[in-house]
Amino acid sequence: MDNATSHPDDLKLKNINLVFLPPNPTSMLQPLDQGIIRSFKVGYRKLLLRHVLSQISSCKSSKKLAKSVSVLDAISWITSALKKVELGCVLKCFKKAGFLSTSEVTTVSTTEIREKELADLVANLDSNVSVEEYVKIDNDLSIEEENLHVSNCIHRDTTEALALSEDDDEESPIEDCKIKDYSEALKYSEQLRQLFLNNEDSEGLAEINPMKIHLEKQVCCVKKRKQTLLTDFSSSN
Repeated sequence: MDNATSHPDDLKLKNINLVFLPPNPTSMLQPLDQGIIRSFKVGYRKLLLRHVLSQISSCKSSKKLAKSVSVLDAISWITSALKKVELGCVLKCFKKAGFLSTSEVTTVSTTEIREKELADLVANLDSNVSVEEYVKIDNDLSIEEENLHVSNCIHRDTTEALALSEDDDEESPIEDCKIKDYSEALKYSEQLRQLFLNNEDSEGLAEINPMKIHLEKQVCCVKKRKQTLLTDFSSSN
């Protein structure tokens, strides 16, 4: 067992011989630390940054921009990023940590492609932050604070009902809803997600979250050359 502060060293067990590792060996012994966590972070932070850049033009302040990220967004990005961690990456990390295997699995790696996509997004920050610094930005973040309760971290603001007009039931919904571009489609996806959330429709949420990620990607592609920079908020705050 490692030396995390949550692991007490005074346990007295009858049928288990508990042995603690020397200090600071986890980065060398644990496969997750050999590259699996980094691969996940690259995927997650790419989706986070893409969301921020897709919303930046419609937000009047950095505070409003920060509030555009919800816990549900984070859950959706985590799910997507985990699915993007490749089998080849996992196998190589286990081998690097000392778990030898006689079988070799050849997979097509997309890690370089995902890092290139993240680098393109980071370039929109108009700063000297590198991709590596952005991926490791929370490495020193404390995750074992005492008396930390989840209610202090999550802002639960999901009780407001979605206001949808029912006055146009007789008219064709296709005629009434003319979506002009991806930015407008993204706004509609937010309303749909809120509808599914209010009705506790987990199946609907599972369908809309990947669509929202796709729309954010398209918005970033369209606005790439005329993107508002994060530094533009400094004058208004």
